[in-house]
Amino acid sequence: MTPRKPRAKQTGRAPSLQQIQASDNDYEGSYYPPPQAVKRTNTDLNMSVLARYIPSIHSILCIAASCRIFTFSPSLHTWENSGIEGTLFVYDLTPSADGLERYGLVLLNRRGPENFIVELRDMMTVELGGEYLILRFLEGGEEKCVGVWVFPDTEQTREMCNGKIMECWERCLRQELQEMEGQDGERFREEGQDLGDVSFLEDETGDEIGNELQKKGRRLSLRDLFSGQAQNEGYL
Repeated sequence: MTPRKPRAKQTGRAPSLQQIQASDNDYEGSYYPPPQAVKRTNTDLNMSVLARYIPSIHSILCIAASCRIFTFSPSLHTWENSGIEGTLFVYDLTPSADGLERYGLVLLNRRGPENFIVELRDMMTVELGGEYLILRFLEGGEEKCVGVWVFPDTEQTREMCNGKIMECWERCLRQELQEMEGQDGERFREEGQDLGDVSFLEDETGDEIGNELQKKGRRLSLRDLFSGQAQNEGYL
């Protein structure tokens, strides 16, 4: 019969439950819970995406979930789908070096890599024409005419976005007129014009101001100042 090996002597006993609890209670260190992930809102996510294309963006003013860009063909006298379709954002930018407000709009194209990005201060005209918001501007020395078509997912979506774009453009226009007033203000003051209201641009006295802005590459009203040309070319 094989002899049993002698068991090694135990040097100590297993700690009791009271000893373990006492050891835990003796710990004096501070407990730091793991950091929680910061919850980001839809606005935060949209701003992070837009900042890739517009680094100077300040805030989002209006959003239309579905929008299309059409271009006007002078030869065919018709609107053509540009293939740019997606979400439209109206936003404000950080002011210019001389303190002028800046606004813009961007349509993130879901059908291709080309987005539609413009700054409203560069627009020659911004005009409502039926279902389109018509923008005219210079690009590469050539005049372009595009129509912004907002899908009316609700009754107020199109009206709200078009109204916000018009409002921002008129603010830019007022600031430009105020800048002109600072350069040649006596002429406007003698005529008693109020630069806080752009409605005077449609009066007879607005022709002179319109000529001044045309020298700077901007026309005021597609319907009033250039209605004849616009109708002949088929914009309206």
